[in-house]
Amino acid sequence: MAQKKKTTAEKTASKEAPKKTTPQKRVYRVDISRTYSSFVYVKAESPEAAEQLAEKSSAADLREVDDRGDWAGYIEYECFGDEYNDIEPDIGGEDEPDESAEAEKKKAPAVDPAIVEGIVASMVPIPGKNFKMGKFPVTQAQWEAVMGENPSEFKGADRPVELVSWDDCQKFLKKLNASPAAKASGLVFRLPEEDEWEFACRAGATGKYCRLADGTEITAETLGEVAWFEDNSGPETHPVGQKKPNAIGLYDMHGNVWEWTNTAFGELRVTRGGSCLGSAGYCGSSSRLRFLPSSRRDSLGFRLCASGRAASNDESAEEEKKKAPAVDPAVVEGIVASMVPIPGKDFKMCKFPVTQTQWEAVMGENPSEFKGADRPVEQVSWDDCQKFLKKLNASPAAQATGLVFRLPTASERDFAARAGAMGKYCRLANGTEITEETLGEVAWFEDNSGNETHPVGQKKPNAFGLYDMHGNVWEWTNTADAQGRITCGGCWYVSAGDCESSNRLHGYWPDDRIPFLGFRLCASVRAESNDGSASRK
Repeated sequence: MAQKKKTTAEKTASKEAPKKTTPQKRVYRVDISRTYSSFVYVKAESPEAAEQLAEKSSAADLREVDDRGDWAGYIEYECFGDEYNDIEPDIGGEDEPDESAEAEKKKAPAVDPAIVEGIVASMVPIPGKNFKMGKFPVTQAQWEAVMGENPSEFKGADRPVELVSWDDCQKFLKKLNASPAAKASGLVFRLPEEDEWEFACRAGATGKYCRLADGTEITAETLGEVAWFEDNSGPETHPVGQKKPNAIGLYDMHGNVWEWTNTAFGELRVTRGGSCLGSAGYCGSSSRLRFLPSSRRDSLGFRLCASGRAASNDESAEEEKKKAPAVDPAVVEGIVASMVPIPGKDFKMCKFPVTQTQWEAVMGENPSEFKGADRPVEQVSWDDCQKFLKKLNASPAAQATGLVFRLPTASERDFAARAGAMGKYCRLANGTEITEETLGEVAWFEDNSGNETHPVGQKKPNAFGLYDMHGNVWEWTNTADAQGRITCGGCWYVSAGDCESSNRLHGYWPDDRIPFLGFRLCASVRAESNDGSASRK
């Protein structure tokens, strides 16, 4: 077929035209309910192209996070590696300067002091804690006042903002904290850690949901009093503050939108609280899902947390030192008494995992999911363990013992767990070796735990006198590899095979907090260095 000849005007226009640009890509929401979930976000050049990309997505393009119970499986979609945040048009051309950041800075509106004042006024002090939390999730009006746009699917000034990623929240926080009004407030705004979120949500409740101001606890049958969820939402979000608050005065802690936290699980970030699209079970105080930090969904929002703005590093350290409770010498004495010498080695190991009583006596709070004074502490990260050890070792009572407390290495723990066994598990004091069939004599695992931790020391000890070396909680070690910090021992929800002496779980980052991660103390003799300071022998 012959091509149409260009007119003179067309030729002139062609010569004067700028370099050809590629089509701008936008984000489209594609309904894929026929396959996995309700929808997926895809970056493409047109709605038709987006649908084709979603159709072509195979199992290899899906990222699946598989856990149990409240941490039920969740699928995160990625189409052909395209992320759907930080999307900018491909403008083509060569060696063109990147002016996007400067342009963004120029067009971003200044934060209205009145908005900051409203946020500060709605921050609720959390009893017994050193932080405040927003009475409501961040609203669309607040988001738009700070960021200059409203990405939400379900529009409404007083509805919670959604379709915001964890990364987006960091941009919001950075801009909010940089405003003169925020600086004048003396507060630093941030996302809550998930243990902070849960403590504030429960408001003293011991059941699945929150406690109200009159002392009653919410149940699945009365959840509609405090939450928008699939039974009453429509399904859509609703303006914040329309339901009853919990005993602390916080609204919408259950349902409406899942709320981002600052807690990481590998490369994922943890969300809490359930949403308007989920069932009552997903709205529990301990329920969680995990998403990539770039994920944007119409059930994902966030709530502000705030701590005091420190004047300087020296001042903040001094304040921390003043407010931190002193370590009770009786607690240290109990720990020392439970340290067992490991035959043929130059270290001792604690007879039990660190309990919730011991943790709370040293740190002043208990982050555990499965509460019980004699149960192992869990939901503590490797970093948290380092803070515990630093405070414990700095106490006069610990220094007087001549011991330096630390985490064991993975090889030290393996040796202590086996207690001379040649098989997969441990040896008992009578010389018999535990097998998969007799594992229940020494361990809490999926066959006998009832999906929870149990008080330490209820099973038989190994030949060294160590309890719970198999099961109950995975225990942090001081050993790391390229995938993160190594944990050992198995836990309450895994199979017998995962509780073997040599089994190691890789891939946890030092800041991960999960209800099956705890730790056990190891100790070496405190030696005096040349300058008189203590060091590990």
